[in-house]
Amino acid sequence: MTYQDVDGDVCTARVEVLEGVLEGFTADLAPSPDGDQVTGVVDVESSIPIVIAEPGHYRLQITLVDEAGLESSAHEVRFEALLPHAPDVVAGEVPQLIQLPTDVLASAQFEDLDRDLSRAKLEVLSGPLDDFSLDLTQPPYAEHVVGQAEGKFSFEIVPPEPGSYRIQLTLVDTAGLESEPFELAFEAYTPTAPVVDRVMFPTSIDVGDDHNGLVRFEDSEGDIVEARFDVIAGDPSTIEIDPGFSFDPEVEGETDGAFRFSIRVTQAQTVTLQLILVDAADLESEPHEFTFDAR
Repeated sequence: MTYQDVDGDVCTARVEVLEGVLEGFTADLAPSPDGDQVTGVVDVESSIPIVIAEPGHYRLQITLVDEAGLESSAHEVRFEALLPHAPDVVAGEVPQLIQLPTDVLASAQFEDLDRDLSRAKLEVLSGPLDDFSLDLTQPPYAEHVVGQAEGKFSFEIVPPEPGSYRIQLTLVDTAGLESEPFELAFEAYTPTAPVVDRVMFPTSIDVGDDHNGLVRFEDSEGDIVEARFDVIAGDPSTIEIDPGFSFDPEVEGETDGAFRFSIRVTQAQTVTLQLILVDAADLESEPHEFTFDAR
């Protein structure tokens, strides 16, 4: 509070409680910076410590008393005392299936009525990863967190190896209040190349005729995007493959299955073809060769 006193000898402040759960009291005021009484108007800024024990609406009446016992007119102060609120994790997002190596981008949506969110603690419940924390008052989080009653921030998790991960997220404010823990879970895996189990095709075909073949495969990720044939022996200009030497077999999502193709050869010869399957991660199967005679 700021007050004026011509004599410069205000010594106490009497606080009376008009409304609220608080006992009235008298506070000693620090002397003015000049120390001695002075003549003329003295402007002084001083503070009165008030300990609020319960939330609610408060009305206080403050009266200043000088060394001669003279009192100022009463000044009324009103304020609302609120209990601090812990932050809350409203929602969290993380991809459920992660292909290594990669950084996992997770996000948390929060509410914080006191607008003083400061830190995020992440405790690893399962998975080969150490606990870690984020200072939300620093970039890149501060823009979305500091002074905000609600918002969303993103952060990275770097899983070192395949496995099942469970991470518990807790938000902490500047008063040390913590949110209820929020759990994030995901599975990390290392992609594997597809496998050609078998190519079923006649060992002898007629020149000029179309002959059907079948490829049986396995692919744990179910993401084969290309079947590629190469001519190892024979004249490529006389060999036709339907739908092509390179094509999408359209088996997305299948981890164990088969697809068809056909071959037409226009010149008598012995042909050896090599088949390679390629997945979405550009991993290639081991080359699979098969040979047939065209007569």
